[in-house]
Amino acid sequence: YEECGDATPNGDEVCDGEAPPGESCVDYGFDKGILGCSDWCTPGFDDCGYLGWRKTPTESTFGTVNGIWAESETSAWAVTSSNQVWYWDGASWTTQTEPFYQTLQDIFGFASTGEMYVVGAYGHLGYYNGSGSWSRDTTTAPSVTIGAVHGSSPTNVWAVGGNGALIQWTGTAWSVYTTTTPTTEYLS
Repeated sequence: YEECGDATPNGDEVCDGEAPPGESCVDYGFDKGILGCSDWCTPGFDDCGYLGWRKTPTESTFGTVNGIWAESETSAWAVTSSNQVWYWDGASWTTQTEPFYQTLQDIFGFASTGEMYVVGAYGHLGYYNGSGSWSRDTTTAPSVTIGAVHGSSPTNVWAVGGNGALIQWTGTAWSVYTTTTPTTEYLS
């Protein structure tokens, strides 16, 4: 009786224990890796992978991606023109529940704490505590587009935007700073 697992390819089996002879991950649309044999005697792709950029499918409501922050190849966050925060788990994008009602422009975070910060139109500032809870602040910043956010630690995050807006997250709240020279320029 011939069956998968007897170390001999039989019938419809492509392989049995060892990779299909003469084939590689590239033959199956991957860029790199060593082809294996699955428990079902079909090609095994566990050690296959991609190099560089690749297009990933998303829902049609994704909108224009305005900012992205990644902590690893299996954990990335994006903000969009459709007021959404999206999460990449290494295989697919999913939308997150968030309290934002305006176009989001940028996102930044710290992998060590899971904390993240988003900025957007009409002075929208957002904070994610790393434990599943988003909060937003629409009263601290001037009513201009805040276009960029970056920081050196969870207690020193800066956001900049239109009309010289300069805002700092201190770990507990956002604070607005005024520049000594008023400007109508967009800081980024």
